[in-house]
Amino acid sequence: MAIMIALLVLVQIVYGISTITYVRWNANLKVIEILFDKFPAKWGGWTMYVDGNQWPMEGGPGKAVVRPNAAIGSATGLFVGTEPWLSDLEKVYFPCCGTIQFSMPGEGSSNSFQYDLAKEGCKTASPKSCDSGKKSSPPTDSFMAFRDIKLESNIDRPGMDFAHAAYYGLTLEQCAQGCLNVTSCKAFTYVMPGFGGPNSAPACHLKNSVPDPVSKEGCVSGVKS
Repeated sequence: MAIMIALLVLVQIVYGISTITYVRWNANLKVIEILFDKFPAKWGGWTMYVDGNQWPMEGGPGKAVVRPNAAIGSATGLFVGTEPWLSDLEKVYFPCCGTIQFSMPGEGSSNSFQYDLAKEGCKTASPKSCDSGKKSSPPTDSFMAFRDIKLESNIDRPGMDFAHAAYYGLTLEQCAQGCLNVTSCKAFTYVMPGFGGPNSAPACHLKNSVPDPVSKEGCVSGVKS
């Protein structure tokens, strides 16, 4: 593994591929800032991957907007915020921890950088648990989500996943709360532990619409009331 990492770094140096060097929480703006060793001369057409899944960069309700942190030519990295630009991430379903990577036209892909900003005060609408032991979403005194969601036992609602991502290791309550925290989330499907195998983790799929129900044991779906 160490040899593979060293080779990857060597390739990036030789071919001049931009490398993510640091990801930090900007407490003043309440956004995430991603720094590079050198910023590409061209901006546009980039693709962002979070936890290995492609994420939109152009905003919309509950979605992140990604932009250079300065004018091209003097930029050192990117801001991850939301509209109206530049607004905080508090109501955006973007995790405070995970891995992040970019594909840049004409240059290739950056390194995949692992980050955890919960200890730095990062708070978003994502229910994902971070290694720091804190939640990405603001804590609540008691869980009241089920009164605002109609639960459906042994029902899957396939398709229309929000941000094309599944979140693993969450409880049913956290999955439901994550949907409630995001305006554009209309429904969710929670896959119970062990569904994909004896040791498989539970998975939470948030939906930006309400797909048709399909009977499937081991799944619990919810629709906002």
